[in-house]
Amino acid sequence: MFSKTFSAFCSVVLLYLSHPLSAAPLTAAAVEWPPYQIYDGQEVRGIVSDMLAEISHRTGLAIHSEPTPMKRMLSDFRDGRTVIDPVSNPAWRSSDQTVSCYTLPYMQTQDVILVRKGSRLHVSSAADLHGKKLGCELGYAYADGFDEAFRQQLISREDVTTGGVKANLMRLSSGRVDGIIVNRLASDYWIRETGMNPDDFEVAYTFTGYSELFIRLHTSQQALLPVFNQALTELKNEGVIDRLIQKYTR
Repeated sequence: MFSKTFSAFCSVVLLYLSHPLSAAPLTAAAVEWPPYQIYDGQEVRGIVSDMLAEISHRTGLAIHSEPTPMKRMLSDFRDGRTVIDPVSNPAWRSSDQTVSCYTLPYMQTQDVILVRKGSRLHVSSAADLHGKKLGCELGYAYADGFDEAFRQQLISREDVTTGGVKANLMRLSSGRVDGIIVNRLASDYWIRETGMNPDDFEVAYTFTGYSELFIRLHTSQQALLPVFNQALTELKNEGVIDRLIQKYTR
């Protein structure tokens, strides 16, 4: 068993060392999405950005995180100027299949409906929120019958155009909406960052679906997939990713 494991490890190392671009810096897109990727004007940080730094340390790969808006990232990736899209999912990038390859998934994301503590809103389906106001983010679609309820105006969809999760939390805290649909880790991050009391809120509903996050590599870097997968497996097994999540949300 040991010899097989050692042999597999050596194969990954040799593949990495023999790769013609292994010494060149790999440009990773840092698209703003706290707490996964955060850019404060000086440095890139966040759960995923810190994870990439750990991968770089463990593998010797030079990875440069470049702050970039989503539209430019998509264009740069297609052209090969950006070769790492670290917060990705094949379903989100279906139009770019020919230039994309994916690592193993490294974590999951899930949306919830957050309400004020003591609001007595217990939600088992969209029908339980008929006549209520829900804070949402412009351009996002929501499953479990909520989009249909919005279309039929059974639930009032109150979109924010700027400020995202932070703005929605402020609206919820002040009672301007009855609840907000939000990524769970994003709400934990912004509650902490704004100094709000997490005990003032509670989850009324957890959406049935979830999204797995992958690192998307440009196909020009496909030979590095085993290197990334080995590093991600180690980080997950050692609890490093869980500790990074707690670093930004607790």
